[in-house]
Amino acid sequence: MCRFATMENSHNIVFANPCKTSNDIEIARDHAVPWTTVDCVEELEKMKSRAYTPELLIRVAVDDKGSDLPFSNKFGVDSTESVLGLYSAALGLGFSVRGFSFHVGSGCHDMGQYTRAIKLVDHYWSLLKGRGAKDLRTIDIGGGFRSDEHFFAAAAKGIRSGLEGLDSSKGCEVIAEPGRFFAAPSHDLFVKVVGKKPGLGGVGWRYTIDESVYGQFSCIPFDGQKPPFARIVMGNEQNPRKKTKAIIFGRTCDSMDVISYGSEIEELEIGDWLYFPWMGAYTTVTSSEFNGFPKPPVIYSTNKHIPDHANWVNTCSPILNWVKSAEYALETKCKI
Repeated sequence: MCRFATMENSHNIVFANPCKTSNDIEIARDHAVPWTTVDCVEELEKMKSRAYTPELLIRVAVDDKGSDLPFSNKFGVDSTESVLGLYSAALGLGFSVRGFSFHVGSGCHDMGQYTRAIKLVDHYWSLLKGRGAKDLRTIDIGGGFRSDEHFFAAAAKGIRSGLEGLDSSKGCEVIAEPGRFFAAPSHDLFVKVVGKKPGLGGVGWRYTIDESVYGQFSCIPFDGQKPPFARIVMGNEQNPRKKTKAIIFGRTCDSMDVISYGSEIEELEIGDWLYFPWMGAYTTVTSSEFNGFPKPPVIYSTNKHIPDHANWVNTCSPILNWVKSAEYALETKCKI
């Protein structure tokens, strides 16, 4: 909160965490952050006690069972009575209710969740209008959008379906929180295979790579991701490698440090480089130096050396020469 509140355009900030610390409330107040989300009367009282009375977006709990990471068990009001009670309490404490917000969860597989969530918000919108609400003008549809075109097109279809013909869509602005959409394609990870041994019972192989779920692969435990990858083919390699069962472990001493389990992949060798695209979301930001392993250096590509993600499997082979020519020592613990 501190970093954003010092910006000159703090009037564009939505303080979108429904549960705020007292210190963050005071920072938001001092920098005139104009909107925030709420889902309980206790939060209103906390803000009022510190003379912070921004415009409010009521966070609504929605159907998110079709998502890998649902949020409605933690955030949101879940009934008509709760919405009306929160609205009445807000007015009584001197707040203005600007609209509603929701989040269908990260890793959404049922795009109808967007449609149903918007229709639920429209129901609440109409109820408040019927009670004289005059300031309603915003719906925040949350985030969790993946950056691949197929998913985004499907999500957009569900959102449009929800907005069509609704009372709340008249004179209403729709905003979103597309953090993952922009962050995911901003980073690609290159990592070396540093260990290889037979699998238990002699079935397949167990590999160790020079990263871990405590580092850049923190997206696995924290975000439920299963990062795709490809081996970078070196030189004039002609013969395809046979495929075998494999477990890929991270480099730490933790046996739960698993990157990929039970998949059938081409046989790897120590020294092979693996390429993981779309590694910008919930990776670097949640990484640590557990077990004393350092975070990897970041190499910025300004000449589009990294392949187009849409065709990354077929175009990743030439990358390694560029990686090795960068101004970093890549012989031991170097990754992007």
